[in-house]
Amino acid sequence: MDAVDAHSILIVIVQNFAPAAAPIFARGSQGAGLHEAVASRRRALCREVDAERVVGTDLAGWLERNEIDTTVVAGYMTRNRDDSTVRQAVHMGLAAEFLIDATAACRTRTARARRARRKSNRIFTVVMQSRFAAVLTTDDWIATLDSGEPPARDNARQHICTSNQQARFGAR
Repeated sequence: MDAVDAHSILIVIVQNFAPAAAPIFARGSQGAGLHEAVASRRRALCREVDAERVVGTDLAGWLERNEIDTTVVAGYMTRNRDDSTVRQAVHMGLAAEFLIDATAACRTRTARARRARRKSNRIFTVVMQSRFAAVLTTDDWIATLDSGEPPARDNARQHICTSNQQARFGAR
C-alpha cells in the first residue's frame, strides 16, 4: 500500500461482512475488522459488502467516474472474492493484476488438505494468468510501477505451460 501511495494510485478497500452468527467475517467480530496495517493507510474508497449479496454497491460507477482502467487484486480469499473480483473487472473491460503473494485462502489442518489447497490455488492462478489477469508477486508488481512498464499478460493463444509457470512462481 505504501508503494501504491507513492505512485499516487487510488486504493479501494472492499470489506466483506457475513451475518453475526457466521464463523468468519461476522459483522462486529474481531476477525471481520480491517487489519491495522490496512486500516491505517490512506485510501480513496472503502466499501462494505455483505457476503450473501455482493451486488448493489456503486463501485463500478466509481471506477468509471475516476477513469480507472486497471484493478490490482490482493486480499482474502483467493478462490472466492479474489477470483470473482478479477473476473468481474475483466468483464467490465478493465485490465486486472493479481498479487499472488498478497492473497490467501482458508487455513487447513491436515497435510493432505494443505496440499489440496495449494493445488487448488495453483489452478486458480493458472486460469487467471491464462485469460483474466497478470499474475505476479508484489515485488515484481512494484518493479513494474517503478519502471512504468506494464506487467506481462498472457492471452488465450499462448501455451498453458507459460501460464502455469507464471502463476506458480510470479512473473519473472
